[in-house]
Amino acid sequence: MGESKQESGPLPAVANSVLVVDDEPIIVKRLTALLEKLGFRVAAFTDSDRAMAALARQRFEFVITDLKMRKNDGLQILRQARGYDRECRMIVITGLGNGLHVAEAFKAGAAACLNKPFRLEELKKVLDRLRHRQELRPLAV
Repeated sequence: MGESKQESGPLPAVANSVLVVDDEPIIVKRLTALLEKLGFRVAAFTDSDRAMAALARQRFEFVITDLKMRKNDGLQILRQARGYDRECRMIVITGLGNGLHVAEAFKAGAAACLNKPFRLEELKKVLDRLRHRQELRPLAV
């Protein structure tokens, strides 16, 4: 009997899914609560290594990551997410305020950047905009 081979293409993103990565537990907790209230399926991590492992297993519609973390930085998360799924919409949150880091994040594929501290309503607006594919150019809020 002949063996049939199935070509495995990229995994499709799970609808309404968000990967949240920040090494500050309170931020992860608040983002998770908001996103779940908005109807998203959230995979949240304070450990960037575990978040990168999740990216290898599943595709997400959105990735929200801090730029500066103890282990892997947000740029590594962005690059890995983009490598797996070019359609993933990525949002950076940062307390750095350094334009160079933000510019690097946009080069790595971020569609938006929110400076900490930000209001949860600001994130909701960014998600709505990106969800409706109105991302003609990167958005810094």
